[in-house]
Amino acid sequence: MGVTDAQGASLYAYALTNVEGTAYFAVAHVPSGLGQSIWKSDGTPAGTKFVKEIEPYTGVNHTWIGGLTAEGDTAFFRPGGLSPGVPGGLWSSQGTAASTQPVLPELQRTPTDVGGVGFFPHCQSTGGCELWKVAP
Repeated sequence: MGVTDAQGASLYAYALTNVEGTAYFAVAHVPSGLGQSIWKSDGTPAGTKFVKEIEPYTGVNHTWIGGLTAEGDTAFFRPGGLSPGVPGGLWSSQGTAASTQPVLPELQRTPTDVGGVGFFPHCQSTGGCELWKVAP
């Protein structure tokens, strides 16, 4: 199944992950003007939906979305290469525009799933690291 925008242009989809039977994936900038965004799909054309644009396309962006992973019913990811004013760090999504938002702007790692709980190292600028968890 190909992914297209509203004008029928093919989209470059990448960073696929399974969130409780729904595929979440990132889509790169496209000529129609859509920027880096998160989408979801149940595997059918009708069930493939745009979730949220993370950064609008300006013609010079070098944004990417990485580390897309699932913890329970939530997708986590890290956008990188963002323009000034666009929050980076760890984001989460539960499949709606309203639920897709930054969680920890300073975090540069995505969680590792251990029995449905996401764990990640968080290091302080003053030194020392701690093990943190995200439980959706």
